[in-house]
Amino acid sequence: MIRPILKETHFYEMPEENKDFCVSVVLDVGSEKVHGADQFYATLATANGLKAFFTDEAAIAIRGLLLVKSFDISLIKAEIQKILDRCSKDTWEETAVSINRFFPWEFDESKWK
Repeated sequence: MIRPILKETHFYEMPEENKDFCVSVVLDVGSEKVHGADQFYATLATANGLKAFFTDEAAIAIRGLLLVKSFDISLIKAEIQKILDRCSKDTWEETAVSINRFFPWEFDESKWK
């Protein structure tokens, strides 16, 4: 089985501690046995931060949304890893497709041969 590991996070804007927020983050995820990683995308937000971000929207449908109580990077990374741990499959492609259900993959909708 391939075990996916969160290797790095890249924030477009770093949230402030103890404040509501809604930010985009890129997750570098790869096999624990391989140096490289693929990128997956997420929106990280507190409930009030998400509400404020979408004040003009009638509805919100977001794959890749991770709601958190506050910005605590170590807890956030641990929660992401818990999700990744449920996505282990026999090959990297199968594992990445499984992760893609939670966080959009850079190769989303690509055809693997």
